[in-house]
Amino acid sequence: MTGLNREQVRTEMNRLRLNIAPRLVLCFALIIVSMLAGDVIVLWQFHIVQTQAERLNEYDQELVTVLRVHSDMLKFRDTLESLANARNSERLKAETQSMNEAFAEDTRRAKSALLAVHSDNVSDPTILPTLAVVQSNLQSETASVIDLAEANDWNALQVRLANQLRPLEFSIAALVERVD
Repeated sequence: MTGLNREQVRTEMNRLRLNIAPRLVLCFALIIVSMLAGDVIVLWQFHIVQTQAERLNEYDQELVTVLRVHSDMLKFRDTLESLANARNSERLKAETQSMNEAFAEDTRRAKSALLAVHSDNVSDPTILPTLAVVQSNLQSETASVIDLAEANDWNALQVRLANQLRPLEFSIAALVERVD
């Protein structure tokens, strides 16, 4: 009897081995398919994160360029005030022209950065016109400051700096806040 039982056990084990092999293959196939699906999901999420990182980089560039315009405005005002205090019309004229060019270049960069980030619609439609108005006003104020310096009317020049450049500076500061 024990011989028959052993034979039956062997037959049963062989049958189980045959039945377990397809199950193992199926399990391994499911594991591989699950790993591939996980890889696809990870790649998709990586793409989303990369797109968001690029977008944030564009926003950072936009803010940096607007901050550069604000920095130029502060430097412009400080330089004009120090030159007005020094009462040096030739240096004031030379510095004003170079600073005006730098301000115009940084304003162009800021406009380009704003348009690159918001190609179809700017989040705040007043940003670009504000930049244009500030640049235009600064150029006209620069011309009047040079005229006052050449006329040696330093008191009027200092009053103009306080009354005309400060509001432009505040406009740029408000612009930075809106962009941020």
